Amino acid sequence: MLSGLVSSGMTGPTRSRARRSALTISVPNATSNNASSAGNTRTALRLDGKIELTTNYSNGVILSNVTSGGTSQIQESSGSLRIFASAAGLSNAAAVQIHWLGAVGVPSGGFFGWLAGSDLTTQPDTRLYREAAYTIAQRNGVNPQLNQIYNTYTSATSFERCNISWIGNVLTFGTSKGGDGGTARALAIQTDGITQITVGTNGLVSYPTTVTAGGTTGAQTINKLTGTVNIAAAGTSVVVTNTLVSVNSIVMCVIRTNDTTARIANVVPAAGSFTINIVATTAEVSIGFLVVN
Repeated sequence: MLSGLVSSGMTGPTRSRARRSALTISVPNATSNNASSAGNTRTALRLDGKIELTTNYSNGVILSNVTSGGTSQIQESSGSLRIFASAAGLSNAAAVQIHWLGAVGVPSGGFFGWLAGSDLTTQPDTRLYREAAYTIAQRNGVNPQLNQIYNTYTSATSFERCNISWIGNVLTFGTSKGGDGGTARALAIQTDGITQITVGTNGLVSYPTTVTAGGTTGAQTINKLTGTVNIAAAGTSVVVTNTLVSVNSIVMCVIRTNDTTARIANVVPAAGSFTINIVATTAEVSIGFLVVN
C-alpha cells in the first residue's frame, strides 16, 4: 500500500501540529515472525526500473541497484543502527555501526577515511585503521604521514602547533608557527608530569637544575641531572646525594669559580650519590655537575 501526504495525529479535516511524513509505504507481512526466509522480503518501491527499495524481517531496509547488482542496507539490531554497502551482495558487505551509546564502529580491516575534496567517487587519502587490539594506525601505503596538534588556530597561515611526521625517512617531532601569525614555542619532554628536558625556541637544551646559593657549602641532596654545589676554602671534597646516580653513571664536573689553586682531581659515582674530590681551594668555589646514565 502506498499513500502520500499522511500526517500522524490528524482527525478528519482538522489539522494537527504533530510531525508529518511526506510519504508512507506499507508492505504487508514484511515484519512477520512467521514469514519464511523466502517470503519475508517485500518490494516496497521501484524507481525507473533501476533502484529498488525492499524490506526484510532479518535485514531491515535494503536499497538495490537492479542494473548493477549493488546493494545498500540499513538495519536496526539490539539498539544499534547498522549500514551496509556492497557491489557483490549483502553477504560480503562492509558495515558501519552506530551504537546506542553513541559509538561509531567499522569492521576489522575497514578504516575511517577522509577525502581530499568533495568528489565521493575518489578514495580517501587520510585513513585511520584498527591494527590490533587497542592499537590505532594512521597509514596509506608508502605515503609518509603527519599529525598536527594545535595550540592556537586562526587560519591556515596563523597558528601554533606540534608536528609529528616522517620526513625523508626520519621521524620528526617539533613545533611550528604560521607565516602570518603565531609565536614560536619551546618543546618539553616530561615523565610523571615533570619536565625533564626542554628545547628552547633558540635550540638551547636545558634540564631541571638546582643552583646552590653562595655561602652554602658542604654535602647537598640534589636529585636532578644538573646542579651546583660549593666547597669552602681549603676544602678537598663534597658529597652529593642523588637518586639518579648509580655506580655506572658518568658524572661530569667543572669549577665555576676563578680560583688560583682549585682543580678537580676525580669524581667517584656510587649507588645514590657521588663524591667530588678537588685540590685544596684558596677560597670558596662553585662546582657544576651533569649526570649521564
